[in-house]
Amino acid sequence: MKEQAPKACALCSLPVELNIFTELTKDNQVLHFCCEGCKNIYRLINAEELKPEEKADKH
Repeated sequence: MKEQAPKACALCSLPVELNIFTELTKDNQVLHFCCEGCKNIYRLINAEELKPEEKADKH
């Protein structure tokens, strides 16, 4: 069986070892990040490309 190569971080291109740092684009493409820092920087730079987060009711 062939092992899959690790995914690359959408910001810095380092290997992504855990699939916990992801973001969904407006085109329903899943982006993977190596850490929370890369995910947050990508969100700041590319906010218009990402799907808006669903806001929870605040009561």
